[in-house]
Amino acid sequence: MLEQKLREDISITMRNHNEIEKNILRLVLGEIQLRCSVAGATEDDKMNIVRKIIKGIDTSLEAIKDDPARQEEVTNLSTEKAILERYLPKSMTQEELQQFLKDNSVEILITMGEGKAIGTVVKALKASGKTADIMVVKAVVLSAFHTQHDGN
Repeated sequence: MLEQKLREDISITMRNHNEIEKNILRLVLGEIQLRCSVAGATEDDKMNIVRKIIKGIDTSLEAIKDDPARQEEVTNLSTEKAILERYLPKSMTQEELQQFLKDNSVEILITMGEGKAIGTVVKALKASGKTADIMVVKAVVLSAFHTQHDGN
């Protein structure tokens, strides 16, 4: 599914002469084909490749963002990141995650410890097919801990 969408979008970018988008999409498609050539590769595996490439872009951006001589590169990397983020499922906001936990009766108990509580939330998200940034999960867990501590 992701591979087919990438192929279609590459064709469109070629017709529109959008070099930055065409190049990043070709890179992602190549990585997916290289790493997922074995039978049994899931869409999740493919999405993880996209996430890994975005993480690499973030690392590059962090390293060069303050260099005035490299602002064009910063702009191009930011554009590439925005393009790739369109292929990932939308992550939940902190409010959406809190509501999800409430709606699904996922309890975060102060006695669990932070690591176990985060694991419980991540497991519930995966079971439902939803995603949230790990920093959002951590913020919600810490908020729940503070709420329980203040309420006791």
